[in-house]
Amino acid sequence: MPISEIKRRLRELSRIAAPVMAEQAFVILMGFVSSLLVASIGEHAVSAVSMVDSVSNLIITFFAALTTGGTIVIAQYIGRDDTAKAKSTAGQAFLLSVSLSLIMLVFFAVFGSNVLNLVFSEAEVNVQESARQFLFIIVFSYPFLAVVQTSFGIMRGSGNARTPMFVSIIMNIINLALGLILVRGINLPFVQTPSFGVAGAAVALLIGRASGAAMSAYYLCFRAKGIRLNSLKFFRPNFTVQKNIMRFGLPTSVESSLFQLGKLITMMFVVGMGTHAIAANAIGGTLLSIINVVGTGFSMGVMVLCGQKIGRGEADDVKRTAYFAAVASAILMAFVSLFLFIFFNPIVGLYDVEPDTFRYLQQLMFTVFIMQIIFWPGSFVIPAALRAAGDVKYTMLSSIVSMWVFRIGFGFIYAIVLNFGVLGVWMGMYSDWIVRGILFNKRLLNGKWRGRGIKD
Repeated sequence: MPISEIKRRLRELSRIAAPVMAEQAFVILMGFVSSLLVASIGEHAVSAVSMVDSVSNLIITFFAALTTGGTIVIAQYIGRDDTAKAKSTAGQAFLLSVSLSLIMLVFFAVFGSNVLNLVFSEAEVNVQESARQFLFIIVFSYPFLAVVQTSFGIMRGSGNARTPMFVSIIMNIINLALGLILVRGINLPFVQTPSFGVAGAAVALLIGRASGAAMSAYYLCFRAKGIRLNSLKFFRPNFTVQKNIMRFGLPTSVESSLFQLGKLITMMFVVGMGTHAIAANAIGGTLLSIINVVGTGFSMGVMVLCGQKIGRGEADDVKRTAYFAAVASAILMAFVSLFLFIFFNPIVGLYDVEPDTFRYLQQLMFTVFIMQIIFWPGSFVIPAALRAAGDVKYTMLSSIVSMWVFRIGFGFIYAIVLNFGVLGVWMGMYSDWIVRGILFNKRLLNGKWRGRGIKD
C-alpha cells in the first residue's frame, strides 16, 4: 500500500479512533487509580468490586450494545446526508436505553443480593458483604449511565468523538476526586471526614455518572451542531424508527450480554479458587484493559467509518478499511504490551499484593502480552465492520457459539479438569479469540455481509 494511502487511511480512522483512545486511556488511568484506592481497603474489597462488576457489566453491556444500533443507523444516515432521520433515530435510542435501564434498576435494587448469593455463594463472608454494599448503590447509576452511553453513541455516529472524550474525562475526574474523599476520608487539622470504604467508592461512581449524564444531555439539547435534540417531538415514541434501531441493536445486545454472562460464568470458576485468584484475575483484567485502549478506539472508528461508507454507497472500501484498522491496532498494541512488560513489577507493586496473587498475575499477563497482539484485532476489530454493514446476526451467532464452546467449555477443561487454575480460564479466552477471528475473517472475505444496511 502506498505511503500516501496509509496516511489517508490513518487520518480517516484517527478522526474517530484517536479521541476514543484518549478517552479510554484516561478512563483506564482513573480506573487504575481507583482500583489502587479500593485495594488500600484490602484484597476483599478488590474481589468484591470485581464480583459486582462482573454482574453489573452484564446489564450495562446490554443497553450499551443497544445504543450501538442507534450509532450504526445514525452513521449510515449521516453518510446519506439525511440529518432529519438521524435526529429521529437519536431520540428513539434515548427512549429505548433509558427505559431498559430503569427496569434493570428496579430489578437489582430488589433482587441484587439474591443474585450475588446465587452466583458467588463460595466467596468469603467479608467479600460478599462488601459486594452487596457496592451493588445496592451503583444500581441507581444505571439510568445516568444509559444517558451517557446513548449520548456518546449519537455523537460518535455523527462523526463527533471529541465531545464524548471531554465529557468522559470530566466525569472520571469527579469520580476519582470524590473517591479519594469518600473511600479513605479526610484527616486534616481543620477538616475531618469519615471513611466509607467500598460504599464510598460506589457513591463516587454514582455521582460521577450523574454528572456525565447532565453534561451529555445539555450538549445534545443546546450545543450540538449536527444532531441537536432541542424539541420534545424527537422523544415521542416512533415504533418504525425503534424497529430499525432494534434490528441492528438487539442482536448486538444479545451477543454482548451473553458474552458478559460467559465472563460471569468463568468468574464463578475463579471465585472457587480463592481470594488470591480473584484478586489476580481482577488486576489482570485492569492491565488487559490498558492494552485494549487501542483496540477499542479502532473498533469504534471502524464501526462509524464503515457505517458512513455504507450510507454513501462505498461498500467496496469496507474490507480494506477493516483490515487496515486491524493491522494498525495490532502494531500499537505491541508497543503498549512492551511497555507493560518492561514495567510489570513496579506497576503490580503499587497494588501491594501477596506473593500468591503476584504469582498468578505473572502467569496471566506474560501470556496475554503475546496472545492479544496476534488474535484480538481479528476477533474484535473485524466484526465492528460487519456490524456497521448490518451483518449483526452473523456476528451474534458466531460470538455466542465461540464463547460457550471455547471460552466457557475449554476454560472449564483447562481451569478445573486439567487444574491450570486461573490461567486455564484465560487460556479458554485465548481459544475464543482464535476461533472468533477465523469466523469473522472468513465472513469479511466472502462478501455475504453486503446489502444489509438500513431499510427505510
